[in-house]
Amino acid sequence: MQLAYLNLSDNQLIALHDNIGAMKGLLELGLYHKQLASLPDSICASTHLRELHAQHNQLSLPPANIDALANVRELDLAANQLTALPQSIGNMAQLRRFNIRFASLTSERKKTAGQIRRQTRSRSAGDDA
Repeated sequence: MQLAYLNLSDNQLIALHDNIGAMKGLLELGLYHKQLASLPDSICASTHLRELHAQHNQLSLPPANIDALANVRELDLAANQLTALPQSIGNMAQLRRFNIRFASLTSERKKTAGQIRRQTRSRSAGDDA
C-alpha cells in the first residue's frame, strides 16, 4: 500500500527530508503553518502529486524545477516570504488553483504571478465547459 495523503501541518517541523520525492503514490501533501524555509528539489519527483499546500511558512522560492509536478492542480504558497517565482510554474498544464496571497514579490514578479493566475482560471473555465 502506498501513502496517498500526507498532512504534516501545524507542528514544529523546520525541514523536509530529501527523500520526500520517493513517495511516488503521494497525491496530496499538506505543509501549512510550519517554519519551512525551503522545499527540497526532490519533492518534484512526486509526479502523481495533485495538491501541494505549503502556505504560512518561510519559503522564499519554490524549487526551480517545480514544473516537473505535471499533475499538480492546486499549488498554495500563500503567506510565505516569496521573493521570486520560477517561470516554469506557467508550464504546469494541470494547474487550476494557484495561491500566493501575502507574498513579498516585487511588482514585476506580481505581474508574472497574475499571468499564471489568469492561465489557471482559463484552464478551470475549460473544465467547466
